[in-house]
Amino acid sequence: MLPPSTILQNRYRVLRELGHGGMGVVYEALDQRLNCIVALKETIAGNNDEGRRAFEREASLLGNLRHPAMPKVMDYFSEAGRDYLVMEFIPGHDLAELLEIRGGPFPESEVLRWADELLRVLEYLHGQKPPILHRDIKPSNLKLTKQGEIFLIDFGLAKGSAGQMPTLVTNRSVRGFTAVYASLEQIHGDGTDPRSDLYSLGATLYQLLTGVPPIAAPTRFNAIEDERPDPLPPIEALNSNTSAGVARAIHQSMAISRRQRPSSATEMLKILSAAAATDSGESAKDQRQREEAETVVINQVGDSPSPERLSEGLLVSGILRIDRTRHEVRVGDALVELTRTEFDLLYLLASNPGRVFTRNDLVKTIRKDSYAGDARMIDSHINRLRNKIEENPEEPRFVLTVWGVGYKFSESQ
Repeated sequence: MLPPSTILQNRYRVLRELGHGGMGVVYEALDQRLNCIVALKETIAGNNDEGRRAFEREASLLGNLRHPAMPKVMDYFSEAGRDYLVMEFIPGHDLAELLEIRGGPFPESEVLRWADELLRVLEYLHGQKPPILHRDIKPSNLKLTKQGEIFLIDFGLAKGSAGQMPTLVTNRSVRGFTAVYASLEQIHGDGTDPRSDLYSLGATLYQLLTGVPPIAAPTRFNAIEDERPDPLPPIEALNSNTSAGVARAIHQSMAISRRQRPSSATEMLKILSAAAATDSGESAKDQRQREEAETVVINQVGDSPSPERLSEGLLVSGILRIDRTRHEVRVGDALVELTRTEFDLLYLLASNPGRVFTRNDLVKTIRKDSYAGDARMIDSHINRLRNKIEENPEEPRFVLTVWGVGYKFSESQ
């Protein structure tokens, strides 16, 4: 364990320990070159050259991953027989801490919003070649910032022996998981696949909606094998405010047999969305039509950038394109990475060109009052948004400041 003020690589100064386990330690550290706070993950590699090469391959792989709900890998190195991964530091509380602070479950609408974002992260990870599995999804590995952004953290690079990071391997299983959130196949070491992550996410959503952890998979399996009822209490029995369809979708993702779970994050996303729409009185067909209508395209060329609503995607060079169904923004051919808050602000402003929004208007409107920040933080979000979409943020063409009032989306170039 490194004491505070330890300097690594003549660059990273350890500030404090954030957490530790049998597989490694995580520190908060200062990057003295960039003058920013980072998360520093340490794992013992020993003299195993093969293990260190595996660490370097996997760290390089993670370094190329980019998703708004994942912390970025910034650097990696080895020193004194230990491997270190430098990651973006995400401030805020994890959901396990927030559950304890609340003393009860979260609102269904909030949990569904997080589920939507996390399933899109899993779509991205499982879509890599080869697929990347997280294998330790649980409330304490989900961090919520003050701005209401959810992050999937701790990819378990310290798990396994010699820093080989087996959490990224799809065809074998090792210890390092948390039992009540792990699938039966992961606990038994029978090999994991994307459906194993779906079980863990389902178990996490179960606890977020009920306020209590689920029953471990082996206990459930033994009861079912003995022809006794599944001891996992129904979500609705623990929280009567949960919609029946949403509860069914989550229980399906927690099926003991992986063959009975959704086949992919995409399928689970569709099942949850359809369940939420049905429970709210909106048909799946109506929901699809509404989502298609929410694609907004803003032309960057010509005299008028007024949004044009489309029923399908548009591929045109020289445009700012906002696709709400895919949560995607492009400037020309370049894909722009926005946080959820930045995306929501841009979408709201672009949907109402010329309309002036005060800071309080923006706080109240985006995310249906679920935004965790306040009006004073809107300016910083707008500035970051401009830095990403504007050619010259000092002279913006799209998101304009109305001095003394707020912001609007430009009606003309």
